[in-house]
Amino acid sequence: MSNPHEKEVEQYHSQPTKSSLNWVPNKWRRLSLKHVGSSSGVPKTSRDDVTNIPKDGDSTVPVDDTSKVHMEDVPVNNESRSLSKDAIEFYNNGDAPFCYSRILGINKLHTQFWGVLLGYLNDGRLSSIHIEGWVRRMMFIRGANKRTNPDVEIDWTILPPQFHSEMYDYTTKYGSEYANGLNELYPPFWEVQYIYIPIYVQAIEDWLLVQINLCTMELTQYWSNHKYSKHYGSLIHNGVLQKFDMFFDRLLDAVSYWRRVIHGPYKPQKKGYLKTGNINDDYLPKNGGGLGKDSGVFLCMLMYKLVHKKAFTVEKGIEERCMKFRHVMADQFYKTRFFPDE
Repeated sequence: MSNPHEKEVEQYHSQPTKSSLNWVPNKWRRLSLKHVGSSSGVPKTSRDDVTNIPKDGDSTVPVDDTSKVHMEDVPVNNESRSLSKDAIEFYNNGDAPFCYSRILGINKLHTQFWGVLLGYLNDGRLSSIHIEGWVRRMMFIRGANKRTNPDVEIDWTILPPQFHSEMYDYTTKYGSEYANGLNELYPPFWEVQYIYIPIYVQAIEDWLLVQINLCTMELTQYWSNHKYSKHYGSLIHNGVLQKFDMFFDRLLDAVSYWRRVIHGPYKPQKKGYLKTGNINDDYLPKNGGGLGKDSGVFLCMLMYKLVHKKAFTVEKGIEERCMKFRHVMADQFYKTRFFPDE
């Protein structure tokens, strides 16, 4: 049950620009911090508060006066000689011990964040903050497209990795903040047909993508490792998606989904309970192995291809394509760099 395929195009909506910092208005600029060389011993990426979602929706558009951080006005030529021009230069010879990206709010992105993303540290295994950043980037693009073309129906939403854990936390009301439309980054469930959720499987240090079709109430699993897709039962029923269907059903009731969906564009066939047994193996590596360190990057590519209904083959050159996509992601994060007041 794969998505409609189109002709493969090695191009992404979020292509890197020639200069990662050209878009930043002068009045947002300020002198960089004292130069600090990169080091593999930099503290791990912090997980500070990321609940302040920019109101603009697209990370390439400056935020409005009510949400942007004040910046000092300094000459462009002073900064252009001091700031790292891209993520690779920041990692190799950074102008500061860490930086900020508007995609990830006020998280301090240390050298280790960039080293892992570029494949230089920790065997290149992406963490939850990398996946969350890419989810937010795609949701920013979705929001911008929706505002530009309000009559166009966009039938998908992507939830951050923490949604999976919050589904099991009674204090968060089953993750309703992602389902009821109160968080402007995520549309309410009754306005979409497909929900995508990235999930980290601790037992095998691998990423799993699930798709929920609200019209049929079916959950489909997308694995990056062939052997685990064949034996998904032991993993699903031992913590990964254990009782997920029950919690998801409760979530729909908590946000009055069945009452509200009658006014939306994607109406269910009938009220039902979530079914979790489907597996889609169209995107598995054909050699039967796993992607290992590239599973997180593969997950990000797969999300992009699925929501844009583009063809995606993994028969040849998958490692090279993952490396290329690492640079695409790094450029997207770095080109939205900003400087909050200390």
